[in-house]
Order: sequence, then structure tokens, then C-alpha cells
Amino acid sequence: MVVRAPAGSRYAVVHAEAAAGTVWVDDYSFKKIPSDCEPVLFVTPNPVSVPAGQSGRATISWNVCCNPEARVTLTVDDGAEEVFARGQSGLRFFDGIKPGTRYEFRLYSEQVAPTKTASLSAIERTATIVADPNPVSSGPGPGHTRISWATLAGAGAEIYVTQDGGPEHLFARGATGSVDVPWIVTGSTYEFRLYSTDESRRLLAKTIVNR
Repeated sequence: MVVRAPAGSRYAVVHAEAAAGTVWVDDYSFKKIPSDCEPVLFVTPNPVSVPAGQSGRATISWNVCCNPEARVTLTVDDGAEEVFARGQSGLRFFDGIKPGTRYEFRLYSEQVAPTKTASLSAIERTATIVADPNPVSSGPGPGHTRISWATLAGAGAEIYVTQDGGPEHLFARGATGSVDVPWIVTGSTYEFRLYSTDESRRLLAKTIVNR
């Protein structure tokens, strides 16, 4: 969405609510719209993280401030340019994004040439590993977090951890899992790495935890 904040605003509150179940706000960012009506074109997220064998979605938002006849076009792999959306400002979802395909959005106002362009790409996601909370809150004694992981194909995996760039230590095994970590020390950096258990021992994903 495109929002014009009232004069003198210092912060914003983001509220997400579901009709049922839980909402996870995984990717959120603010971008300032210049006050002099400079055209803007945003593509979020970019790149798009796509689970293996599936397609992804991105949000396209734009604002030319003063021309209701503006338009946004799309080209795929340098193909024919097609109109994606019209209007002075707006937001639209773009579905079917695939890794290995090149997408380019162009914003036209009154000029023959586009006033803004934005390229979009996708990366294939084969596994995930996250820490919650991260960063770990301060306080007396060691901090606590929880490491959760999943290999989307259900293959076996091993998780290793390093502290401050030191040697790797085996942390856990399994295609999916979740383990509490009660030993996070202030001032140290911990990297949890998710590896495949086949002969290639590929690094599938990683996450860095701080306190």
C-alpha cells in the first residue's frame, strides 16, 4: 500500500490480524515517498524466495503523484512489453514468479521513456532455519532462543553451530525440528547452519543469532 503520513509523524504501527489461526509477518519494510512528487515504483519482496517446485508472489506498488493516466508495464525474459496496471497510484499482487525467469516492471507517467524501472527475480528455497526471538533480549544470565528448521523435500539434515567464527559443533539432526537454546551470551555471534546428509553435504540454509 502507498500511504501519505501526516505532517510531524515520528513512527508507524503495523497491525496484522487473521480471521482464524496465526499471522506471521515475515517480510516488512518502509520506503519514504519524496515530498516533491517524484514518481516511485516498489517491488517487494525482491528477490522472491520460492519453495522448490512452486511459484512465488510479489507486491508491486507505484505512485506518480499527479497523472491519473500513468501505467505500469511488465516484460518477462526480455519478451513483449505488456500493461500490468494503470492509474496514478496503486498496489497489485504479481503471482506465478519462477526462479530462473527475469521480470522487469516499468512505470510510465507522461514521458515516452519509463520514469522508473524495477527488476524482479526469484531464488529457490529448499530449506529454512530460523531463530525466535532474534536478537535475543538482554538480561541477567545467558539468553534463550529457539531454533526451528525444515527441509522442504523432507530429506535428512544436520544442524551445526559456530560461535564467533569458531569451529562447527553438531547441534541437532532431523528433516524438521525445533530446539530450545538457553546459552546465548551477550557480545557473541552464533551461526546455525543446516546441511544435507547426502554425500554432497550441501549448506541448505543458515541463520545468525545475536544478543
